[in-house]
Amino acid sequence: MVLKATKHAIARLRCALLAKVYALPLSFHDRQEPGEIHGTIVQDTERLDVVANAALGQVLPAAIVALGLMGVALILDPLLFALLVVALPGMVMVKRSLSVTLRERTRTWREAFNRFSAQPSCRCERARSPRCGPPKSSSSSGGELRWRSSGLPAFRWRGVKVR
Repeated sequence: MVLKATKHAIARLRCALLAKVYALPLSFHDRQEPGEIHGTIVQDTERLDVVANAALGQVLPAAIVALGLMGVALILDPLLFALLVVALPGMVMVKRSLSVTLRERTRTWREAFNRFSAQPSCRCERARSPRCGPPKSSSSSGGELRWRSSGLPAFRWRGVKVR
């Protein structure tokens, strides 16, 4: 249930982001790398999806269970509860030190993904590019890509036109 709700929300967010990107003037697209725009949209919405699923589907139930178990430990064995309270700050410090390394590795991965996404491809470039022209027809996962005279594709996603 949580997964279905977050997937629908992320799909709506991606469609809205595509509509905003397509509505931007051509001068913006001339200054930006297509791979960077693609990488930002894909990675950020994917991270949001993962965080929402983790928060709603894993962290919230785990926090409720942890609080219940801490209450039981306090009632059954106050010494065990005291040891838990003493150990928590150390666990938080270890988590913070590991998060710095994780953040650096994530930044490196994102830069590599953006470089990969920036590689020329007829699917990603505008129709006025000298390297490739507009595709004859393209469809995948219920979507249909049609090229407009402005050079930016108009995208139909399951009957809903995204500009």
